[in-house]
Amino acid sequence: MARKKYKTSENQRRLVKEYESTKDRINVLFPAGTIDRMRNLGVSDRNKSTFIKYAVEQMLAEMEREADKGEAQLNAFNRMLAYKEFAEQMAANKRQGRKKKKPEESLEETGEPEE
Repeated sequence: MARKKYKTSENQRRLVKEYESTKDRINVLFPAGTIDRMRNLGVSDRNKSTFIKYAVEQMLAEMEREADKGEAQLNAFNRMLAYKEFAEQMAANKRQGRKKKKPEESLEETGEPEE
């Protein structure tokens, strides 16, 4: 079978493949009229992809900030539960005459109390 002829060299195809391996590709279909809306807002045809990348990056950053905030609240909640459990255990131990180590020593990195 004859080898297929390419317009580009094998080396150039290899370099393009390597470059593309460092990127994520997303093909998106928008509702009809989206390009017209972008043009009406001043987004040139040459900058459509740049505009979309910027919009996605901004939205992801905002969502990550919200997630980080939510995670911080969750960690604070877990610490509060750990201290509550610690206080309850201290009260029980006091009734029995035993000591318990501080909750900071019993908390794992995740902020959850040891079992």
